[in-house]
Amino acid sequence: MTHKQVDLFIGQTLELDFRIITQSVDLMLSLIEEGRDRPDDNLGSDLDKVGDFLTSRSHNHFRLEERIGACSCLANAQPGLDGGLRKVTEDYRSLCHVISDIKSSLTLVNMNQPESFDLLEQKLITYSELLKAHSEKENIFVLDAFNLEIGQMD
Repeated sequence: MTHKQVDLFIGQTLELDFRIITQSVDLMLSLIEEGRDRPDDNLGSDLDKVGDFLTSRSHNHFRLEERIGACSCLANAQPGLDGGLRKVTEDYRSLCHVISDIKSSLTLVNMNQPESFDLLEQKLITYSELLKAHSEKENIFVLDAFNLEIGQMD
C-alpha cells in the first residue's frame, strides 16, 4: 500500500465519520421532536446513549483530524498554509467544547416537561450549523492547498 493510498483511506474514513456525527445530531433532534409529541420512558435513556456516542465520536474525530487529517498533512507539505490550518484547528477545540456542553445539557432535560427540550434542541442546531461552517472552512483550506500546489508546478 502506498503513502497516497493510506492518506486516501484516512481521508475517506474521517469523511464517513463526519457524516456519522451529523447523522447523530439529526437523530437527537428527531428524538427531541418525538419527545415533545409523546413522552416515552425510554427517551431519556435514548438521548443519553446517542449523546454519549456523539460526544465520544466528535472528540475522537477532531483529535484525529488535528493529528492526521488532510488539513494537517497539507499544512506539513505546504508551510505557507499555517494560518489556514490554525483557523481549522481552532474549530476543533470550539466544536469539542460545544459538544461537551450539549452532553451536560442532557441532565437538564425533564421528560415530563417537553419545553425543557428547547435549550438542548437549540444547542444541537447550533452544533449542526458550526459543523457545516467548519466543513466549508476545511474544503476551502484543501482547495487553497491544491491551488498552491498547482501554481508551484507551473
